[in-house]
Amino acid sequence: MKQKTRSGFTLPEVLMAAVVAGMVFLALGTLLSRSFSIWYTGMAQWKLATHARVARIRLLDGGFGRGTGILSSDNHAVVPYGSWQYVQYYPMSSGKEFRSYGWISDAGFDNIWLEERDSSTPEQWAYAQNVKYHDSAYNSEVKISSFDADIDEDSKVLKMTYTLHFSAGGKSFEQPQTIQTVLLNGN
Repeated sequence: MKQKTRSGFTLPEVLMAAVVAGMVFLALGTLLSRSFSIWYTGMAQWKLATHARVARIRLLDGGFGRGTGILSSDNHAVVPYGSWQYVQYYPMSSGKEFRSYGWISDAGFDNIWLEERDSSTPEQWAYAQNVKYHDSAYNSEVKISSFDADIDEDSKVLKMTYTLHFSAGGKSFEQPQTIQTVLLNGN
């Protein structure tokens, strides 16, 4: 008599294939999850570096156009202002007063605000990271806090420190910044 042959897999073979497939999918999921984590970290570091560069340019070279920053100014002063502190300076080309405001603590961190003061026109405001006027919608992903500024009168060195904050992928990133410049135009 002929034996009947059945095609297909036995139960142990199916279970073994399911276990192997599960292990492969688990490994791929873990790899993908770690890849996204590395990508988020890299993008956060890139974003913080970009915002640090833009803030540095705006503070030193000017938030209201070239020549309106700290480097092209004289009569520098650091002034406490409640929970704020600001650096006051007068660009030599304009004769106007400019200020760079920053929060001293982490309590209300947001940005470094730049102000143009002139007795003949209304005050104008800009942000250190991206120039937008005060009344426009502003919602930066990168926040700035812990602003501190000091002028060493002997060496004529202005030192500003602040911290950049960014959140992505469920993680928070911080990057401390220091801007140190010699004030060649006097005080």
